[in-house]
Amino acid sequence: MKELFPNVKLTFGPSTENGFYYDFDYDRTFTPQDLEMIEKKMNIVTKDEPFIRREVSKESRKLFEEMGETYKVEHLEELPDHGTHSISKGVS
Repeated sequence: MKELFPNVKLTFGPSTENGFYYDFDYDRTFTPQDLEMIEKKMNIVTKDEPFIRREVSKESRKLFEEMGETYKVEHLEELPDHGTHSISKGVS
């Protein structure tokens, strides 16, 4: 999504029985043409490619602030002050 729409903000992406999903915060409604582009881009996820799991701590807040990811900052603020927490990113 960030490659197609650099200003989109990632909200939360809980895991589901079949994988995971993300909600997005964007300054306009996605059009049918946008959804076609997104679907083409998402076809990479159907490939058997690994996901990278990284552990982050609350100190990651500055990085997410610099990226403009206010929802991630909000989520970090809700976590306990100690330890690390997992994030995952698809690899393509």
